Order: sequence, then structure tokens, then C-alpha cells
Amino acid sequence: DLVQTMPPYIYLLPAIALLGYGPATALLATFIVAVPPALRLTSLGIRMTPSEFIELGNASGVTGWQMFYK
Repeated sequence: DLVQTMPPYIYLLPAIALLGYGPATALLATFIVAVPPALRLTSLGIRMTPSEFIELGNASGVTGWQMFYK
């Protein structure tokens, strides 16, 4: 959550100091800003799966990975 409170260009400054100016620096800064919200929202979506669906999957005998993908 701390990452989201600061402007994205703040992460570009240390990346430029470490990697120099170029596409790798932009990619690193984009990764740092974009990945945490995607992971957080994916986790939230998985946790909000209705318990009836999980119970149905268990009753059907599917594995955890099969439930995850379906």
C-alpha cells in the first residue's frame, strides 16, 4: 500500500541512479508500480470466491489447482 501513496516517478529516480537512463530503468520502475496492485487484487478475488463454489469443488473431487483454474 505504501507504493501506491507515492507518485510513480519517485521510483524512477533511484532506478536511474542504479541502472542509468534507458529502457531497463523504465521497465523496473513500471514493474515496481504495477505488480503490487495486480497481486493484491488477484488475492482479493481468490479470497472472495463464494464458499458454495469451494464446497462444490471439494464434493466433485477436484484438486486445489483445478479449482483455481476453473
